[in-house]
Formats: sequence, structure tokens, C-alpha cells
Amino acid sequence: MKAIAKRSIYLYLINPINMFFSLLGSLIVFFLYLLFIKQNIVSQFQDITSSTALINLWMLGALLTVTSLTTSFSAIGQFIQDKSSNKLIDFTMTDISAINLLNGYFISSFIVSLIMQSIVFLFVIIFFLIIGEPLNLTINQYLSLFPIMLITSLTSTSFNLMICAFIKNEATLRTIASIMGALSGFLTGAYIPIGALSDSAKNIIRLFPLSYSSSMFRYTLMSPLLNSLPKKQSLFLEKFLGLNFDWKASLNSIQLNITVLFLFSFICLSMIFLMRKYILTTTLSERN
Repeated sequence: MKAIAKRSIYLYLINPINMFFSLLGSLIVFFLYLLFIKQNIVSQFQDITSSTALINLWMLGALLTVTSLTTSFSAIGQFIQDKSSNKLIDFTMTDISAINLLNGYFISSFIVSLIMQSIVFLFVIIFFLIIGEPLNLTINQYLSLFPIMLITSLTSTSFNLMICAFIKNEATLRTIASIMGALSGFLTGAYIPIGALSDSAKNIIRLFPLSYSSSMFRYTLMSPLLNSLPKKQSLFLEKFLGLNFDWKASLNSIQLNITVLFLFSFICLSMIFLMRKYILTTTLSERN
């Protein structure tokens, strides 16, 4: 299991082209924000102190989720590449069990997701510092972000491993990676504040579990600034910007976000556990 994990991480990190395309969804979100989205949203809140910093943090919350989703998918794509090249069959000939084999790919994807989230986070912090818009996060905020990154990596990796269980070749893998890169920004609420969307669009975002990661990131990043505003204004912005999703006029809590993410991860991993032998059996039959 450790050997599989180390190998997959190594193969991901030594392939700069693969790394670039795994970050494509994040790059799309970041540059669309800088070129179009930022000024549009900031102009709506000109009467709010530190509106630019507030919206920069809003973007960062979704960007970290998109990064986790797309990079973990790219890393776990090594599973499909090994399947296509029949290396997976060779691994099954050793004494490694099916669950440990899948655990190796899972762990590598989880670690890659965590590493890339950290790199993107540091890049954004430095970028805004250079252009004169420092985000000024506190030590407590930095410490609070790490557990959220862990939960987000867990959920992203569980979701992507479940998807890859049904992918049989690299062509399909690339197609799904392209779709994921294009849709991830919308599904995590990175382009438009959820309060500006139609009810049907809001429901789509609310039903996508990783949007709750964006919500937690944003809550942690933006709360200090929002707490300095009048109560009524703060509550409006929490709902409008997606720090808390409004379900039947009741704001959800951090506890609910965590519950949704862990429950979804558990469902995905349970399906993988139940299907582990089927996945490998299917691979063997395809080779024959």
C-alpha cells in the first residue's frame, strides 16, 4: 500500500504537464476572477469597508475547493493509467489485497490534494500581497484552515475514487477531467455569489457536497471582516456570498457542513469497499 502511494505521488510530481492540467480548473477560476468577476462584485459593495479584501477571500474559499477536486482527480487518474497499461493486473499478482491496493491510490490522491491546496493558498496570499491587497489573516485563521483542507481532501478523493471505479480507459478519464475542470467552478460557487442565482441553480450548488467545503473555507476566511459590520448587513452577506446556505430560512452551521462532507465520504468509500473485488475482476476480464 505504501509503495503504491509513494509511486503515484512521485509520478504526479515529476510530470509538470499533468500538474498544470490538474490545476486548470483553479487557473480558470483565478483568472476569470481577476479579469471579470472581481470588479463586478466589488462594485456592488462599495459602501462596505474592506470590500475588496472581503471578495478576494470569497474567491479564495472556492478556489481551494476547486483545487482539491481537480488535483485529487488527476492524481487518482494514475489508477486508470495503471489499469489501461495492465500494471494493475501485475499488482494483483502480488500478495497485496484489493482493499490495500485501492488504499494506496486513495492515500496518494489525498496527499496530492492537500499539497496542492497548500501551494495554491500560499500563491494567492503572496499574489495579493504583491499587488497591494494583503489578506491579513490571523494565526487562528491559518490554524483553522488546515482541518478544513483535510476534510476537503478526504471528500474530494472519496468522490473521485468512486468515479474512477467506473472509468475503463484514459480517453474517458481525459474527457471527465475536462468536464470536471469546466464545471467545478460553478458547482463550488466560484463565479457568481449564490444569492444572485436562480432557485434552481442554488439547489444544484447546495446538492453538490463539496460546495459545503467552499462554505466552510469562506466562513473561516471572511468571518472576522463580516463581524465588524452591522449585524443585519453581516447576515445578509453570509447568505448572499454563500458562507451559509439558506435552507428553508434556516442558516446551516459548521457542524452541518462537516456532517454532509463526512457522510458523503462515507457513502463513497462504502461503495468502493463493496465494489473492490468487482473493480479488479472487471480489469482482469478486460485483459483476457
